[in-house]
Amino acid sequence: MSSQVSQTTWRRFIGAPSQPPQPVVERAVRQIADGLACALAAVARGDEGSGIAYRHIVARSAPGMAGLFGFRERLQAADAAWLNAYLAHALDYDDYTLTSWIGHPTVVLLPALWAVAERDARTGAALVDAYIVGHEFGARLGLAAGVRQYELGWHNTSTIGTVAAAAAIARLREFDATRTGMALSIAASLASGLKRNFGTMTKPLHAAAAARNAVDACDLAAAGLTSAVDALTGAQGLLAALAGADEAEAQRIDDRFAEVCADLGQRWDLIDPGLGTKPYPSCAYSHWAIDAALAARQDGIASDAIASDAIDALVFACAEVVPNVCIRHRPATGLEGKFSLEYCAALALTQGKCGLDDFAPTPISDADVLKLMPLARYRADTRFATTPWGGELELRLKDGQIHRYRIDQPSGSPENPLTDAQRRAKFGDCLRSYDQSEVERCWHDVLALAADGTRLPCLPLGPGV
Repeated sequence: MSSQVSQTTWRRFIGAPSQPPQPVVERAVRQIADGLACALAAVARGDEGSGIAYRHIVARSAPGMAGLFGFRERLQAADAAWLNAYLAHALDYDDYTLTSWIGHPTVVLLPALWAVAERDARTGAALVDAYIVGHEFGARLGLAAGVRQYELGWHNTSTIGTVAAAAAIARLREFDATRTGMALSIAASLASGLKRNFGTMTKPLHAAAAARNAVDACDLAAAGLTSAVDALTGAQGLLAALAGADEAEAQRIDDRFAEVCADLGQRWDLIDPGLGTKPYPSCAYSHWAIDAALAARQDGIASDAIASDAIDALVFACAEVVPNVCIRHRPATGLEGKFSLEYCAALALTQGKCGLDDFAPTPISDADVLKLMPLARYRADTRFATTPWGGELELRLKDGQIHRYRIDQPSGSPENPLTDAQRRAKFGDCLRSYDQSEVERCWHDVLALAADGTRLPCLPLGPGV
């Protein structure tokens, strides 16, 4: 019964006018601007994985109506969505949620919707509306499946993202309830993505595959391809399969899905609790450690201790899940360092920053960073069991002193958000090598996206394109 109730609720939400409050619309537009900036930064920086992905897709795709972020070519919608999602996630600088999706919503939703909106001549306002619907539905999927799927090794950005993006496209294309159900069930069979590939060029491929699969699922449903009535719930549905659930647990997940779907259109996950916007281009679970290390450096303890070789240990007191997400405990490159508390904290302690230049796929060579990383230790701390985005850094010195730096809500998290000025500064930093008049125009065009009843804004081309 719960499965039928949840189906009715979410299908109605996807198909009916939702009229979100203005703060929800404004947040959606800001996240879209951030996602575009991250993608355009990957183009400008000549990211190696992005270059491989670009050459791959251009060689195999036919010309079409959907543009590539930062490039001149226009490809078929599914292929454009694939590359644009790869670009948006390539630098791991994009937004995140650790409470519902436990992943990165915008890097899947935005590229999939942008490609279809360009192909089908949909407006900016329609894109923003569909983005909101897709995010809210994805949040309910994540809440129903719970953290177990993530612990088992699934990358929710791709698993949840594939279906959420299909819901968003169904909204954009104004599918009826039957067609929407078919599209989402097709998408459920295409969902995948493994955390074992974190810290490699394959991680952004998860977002790319999710965006393309969502476009394909909706195109196939529109063409009449049939699927199960609902492949999301039940003992062998997506939510149960992701959690490795038996029949009894599958029923509990279905009940939970019905429960969390009940407030669709009433509680908006985009602002309650909201998304995090990254100030650092690394895993969100590493941001507390960066903030803590920067605090240690600011008070002078760290720099003096490093200079005098006085540090005995760096102890990360954090939730048990953190070292299982930040899995690169002895990173060899900056790219691997995105998923290493050891690297991120050592970098912040020695250099006082963690920027785009610090996470390139080149060997780590800083002598102080290499010296500090082996001193790292982990200590499971129940204070952060339900808030794993926080933690405490213990700086232990050889003379017995211990200096502690606790961060409960890291910079950019929903509870400690970036200011509008910081968001604009990040956008400018991502696009610093672009024509600045085009950057300024793009910024204002994107902020006006929800009011645009005619077209999507023209994005600037990357340097040298």
